[in-house]
Amino acid sequence: MVILTDEQAAYGGDVGRMLPAATPLYTWNLAGYRYGHAPSGGRHRHTFAGLTDQGFAMIPLLEAGHAARWPF
Repeated sequence: MVILTDEQAAYGGDVGRMLPAATPLYTWNLAGYRYGHAPSGGRHRHTFAGLTDQGFAMIPLLEAGHAARWPF
């Protein structure tokens, strides 16, 4: 799942909990706030700051790294 957000999450919950743990979640924080709406850096959970069209190239690289394929 890909989320583009300005991080104005008012409900205070973790969006990642709504997905199965094996479903990858890629979030782009467009506002650059310090705190995000979901944890990042764990298995299948990644948050990036800023967005360009090249940012989406990170998805297959991260997924290849989980499968230990090259290049990762």
